Amino acid sequence: KTGAWGFPAHRIAGLTSDSNAQMTSVVFTLPSRALALNVEAPFAAGVHDWSECGYPGGSSAACQSYVMVELQDQDGVVVRGFEKEGCVLQNTSDVAHVLSWHGANTTDAGVGRRVLLHFLFRRAVIYAVSEVL
Repeated sequence: KTGAWGFPAHRIAGLTSDSNAQMTSVVFTLPSRALALNVEAPFAAGVHDWSECGYPGGSSAACQSYVMVELQDQDGVVVRGFEKEGCVLQNTSDVAHVLSWHGANTTDAGVGRRVLLHFLFRRAVIYAVSEVL
């Protein structure tokens, strides 16, 4: 979907890296609604599913984009059950991808709790974090 001036809707600027990168948010209070990520972490052009990635015998650069998200308490300690391995996004492009860890979302971590989001990513673009409407 295209918005103003031909930019993709809700995507004028984002954070990206061609190599492994990390970013941590500022401390914030968990809202009463789940959090969603505006993200783009696609396979390379022409690659549509895992069967085209060279697995299991090897890996393909075409399939190496990812975003991992972990929830940390205000002191930077990972909240149990919200580790990065439980929230891995690949081959996705969504303006409101609900963040979840093994079926749990941020509301299950304690509404009103002071937290940080820690992102690990490669060949992906993180545009925004918002509440699910």
